[in-house]
Amino acid sequence: MNLDYEKAVLRVMVVKRIWGSNHKRIQTLIRSGFPVSERGNIKKAINNLIRKNLIQWYSRSKNAIQLNKKKMAEILEKIE
Repeated sequence: MNLDYEKAVLRVMVVKRIWGSNHKRIQTLIRSGFPVSERGNIKKAINNLIRKNLIQWYSRSKNAIQLNKKKMAEILEKIE
């Protein structure tokens, strides 16, 4: 079930093109289309994706993240 949340987060970030110099704060990403009751699970999924190095920190002090461009093929494979 956690993989579904990870897939949903990756899909939102790909659709919004959050890689390269683009970035979003974690709180902004959590509020973008996910139900209020699922926000805790979405935050856990984001942390798991950071550990898997599919998402990387843009600015840790601002809590901003972006997709890892070097893992583009793996990310696109996961969301299909």
